[in-house]
Amino acid sequence: MVERILNYINGEFTPPSAGGEFRVKRSPIDDSPLAEVPVSGRDDTRAAIDAAYDALRSWSRLTAIKRAEYLYRIHEEFVKMEDEFIRVLIEEGGGGIYKKAWGGEVVFTERLILNAAEMARHIEGKTLNSDSEATVSMVFKKPKGVVGVITPWNYPLIHIHEEDCPCLGLGGEHGCLQTRQRHAHNRLLNSSTCA
Repeated sequence: MVERILNYINGEFTPPSAGGEFRVKRSPIDDSPLAEVPVSGRDDTRAAIDAAYDALRSWSRLTAIKRAEYLYRIHEEFVKMEDEFIRVLIEEGGGGIYKKAWGGEVVFTERLILNAAEMARHIEGKTLNSDSEATVSMVFKKPKGVVGVITPWNYPLIHIHEEDCPCLGLGGEHGCLQTRQRHAHNRLLNSSTCA
């Protein structure tokens, strides 16, 4: 029996809404079944987008330092799971001969998360020159909204995290649709609650 992967929406693992259909994800190495993945539809996408907008309200009010702390925690969990990510990437992407390439993806992704945490800590506003002596003009930076990410099959960790980590660091929210997913990424999401 292979593992059944569920959608991760609003902090919970949920089956797909459109009839609960699942498809078997097979190994490119030997065609063995790796997992059953949800066939998600419009309702699942809408639920994820709505959840991201709901989370945006509280997440965007956090200080940049607090957002950075969450990203540091995500980084710590990610590093703990490095070997599991490499194993899953090899299973899904094919062959142990690419272990160095997959390991490089994991290490690069760790750096993306760390860079986003550092970026969040160094967001700066500006004081602008004013035409009036009694007026101080300032620039306030606030999140624009929700970012949606659809990832291709190649470099799945990098493609997700190069988009979502800076967004989270700057106070935005994100939704993600992956063409392939596995339990390692779901476990990371489950162990590092951001919003």
